[in-house]
Amino acid sequence: MRRQEVRNAESKRRLVLWTGVVSVFAFGLTLHAESPGKLQKVSAERVVARLVAASRIYDKRAMAIASNRLVEIGHAAIPALLSRISDVDDNVRWQVAEAIGRIGQPSDGPTRSALVRACSDGDADVRGAAAVAVGQLRVPGQGARAAIQRLLTDPQPMVRADAWWAWWELTGDRRSPGVLQGLLTHSDWLANAHASGHLARIGRPAVGGLMSMIERKPGRAGRLAAETLRSMGRLPGKDLLTLERLLSSTDPSVVRSTGRVLGAQGAAGVPILSRALSHPLPDTRQAAVVALGDIGSEAAPVVRQLTTALRSSQGVARIRVVETLGQIGPSARPAMSALLELAAVSDADTRGAVCRSIGRIGAPGSQDENSVVHSQAVALLKRLKQDDRVDVVRRAAAAALGQLTSHARSMAMGDETTMCQPAGDEMGVK
Repeated sequence: MRRQEVRNAESKRRLVLWTGVVSVFAFGLTLHAESPGKLQKVSAERVVARLVAASRIYDKRAMAIASNRLVEIGHAAIPALLSRISDVDDNVRWQVAEAIGRIGQPSDGPTRSALVRACSDGDADVRGAAAVAVGQLRVPGQGARAAIQRLLTDPQPMVRADAWWAWWELTGDRRSPGVLQGLLTHSDWLANAHASGHLARIGRPAVGGLMSMIERKPGRAGRLAAETLRSMGRLPGKDLLTLERLLSSTDPSVVRSTGRVLGAQGAAGVPILSRALSHPLPDTRQAAVVALGDIGSEAAPVVRQLTTALRSSQGVARIRVVETLGQIGPSARPAMSALLELAAVSDADTRGAVCRSIGRIGAPGSQDENSVVHSQAVALLKRLKQDDRVDVVRRAAAAALGQLTSHARSMAMGDETTMCQPAGDEMGVK
């Protein structure tokens, strides 16, 4: 049965609700009580028992906690996991196979054999998890290869995605990235998610195809390709040149997808985005602003350009510039005066965005001019907190005022890098 069918979770909850609740509650107490030095056989069996209890009621949070603890225990947990790999409950078998794969190499004969058998399981999630585990462990031998090869044509697209990644790990077959890219366009969202994760693991060999998808398949497929590239992190300079070209596309969908990828490139993406701020196409300029906000503090070199854009833009475009300055944080303090000027506008959305960004940027330095700006910011926020006609703006001003006060306190203590959150009582507005 598939996870998107909710794995009959509700019926399982009714059948074992009280047992599961008690088990999961005891699980939390037990895990925190255990010390690393005692994570041996008995402890592993206990944690596996908790994984089983959580799996039976499909408690995702408890399953994740148990699985993470088993990874910490390591290979000492394998015997206890293998004892459950043929459990009657498909949820349990799925979680056991996944945990074994996450624990990783080295693996012994019984573990490899059990995973190969699990590749023939009647449940799609179990087959997929077993295939991934075979790939993670790089299980040797013709038996493993044959098991994965059969799954390359599995009726479930999610399983095919898992199998093609495992096949890549076992054989290095260069068809794998292309097949996985094709599964990004499948109507099955689980297949999309699994294919995206596996392409990110493959990394560099998949980049070219994903770039082509952004350009040639705008829309949903292009967005999924962009999110996959984004999850890979920072790309080499050659790929950045391709992204700069795509950012100038006349197709807004291509531009937005490209901006998402550039937003994950850190300082290396800033020069490209800086040039894009003066691009003739408004979609390109707007995508650059959003990407610079994703980059955050490393986008400090463009604060002056953003301040200019703040004064020349209108509506949604201006709000996005305001938000980006806030995301850049304390390095955007030179824009504080321009932000204060915007507080007089009649648009409540802009006023709220200004308040939030002032709070994120924090208190200016100790020079006389900056002290004046700080005083002006505090006075503005107090006035908006008290008198603004829109509740959302009053709340944003109250939160920002708390942040600004915390920043000033941190600076006085010599820790200007601390980004304090507003105190709870400063969030409330009557």
